[in-house]
Amino acid sequence: MKNEVLQTFTIPEELAQRLSNLLVTQTIRERLLTTLVGKPEYEQVEQSLIGLITEIDKLKNQITTEYVPPEYRSEEYQWNYDGIGISGNVVSILYAE
Repeated sequence: MKNEVLQTFTIPEELAQRLSNLLVTQTIRERLLTTLVGKPEYEQVEQSLIGLITEIDKLKNQITTEYVPPEYRSEEYQWNYDGIGISGNVVSILYAE
């Protein structure tokens, strides 16, 4: 099954908290951005979102290279993190969709 959790692994609490906070902030800024279309503030929020996504991508790359078990580092698999409030510091590995 595609949504079946194959395995889990943990990441450091500090990393989990940082990623969780960034993901929540990303969601908020994306929603805000849609309300600012055509307004002067749009570009400023867009730029802050770009920087945020860059930071999230760096953390995701760090998790992939340092914490994903080697046997799951292929395009066949993906990892999913639901945030500190739901998953704590536990990350799930699934089949890629």
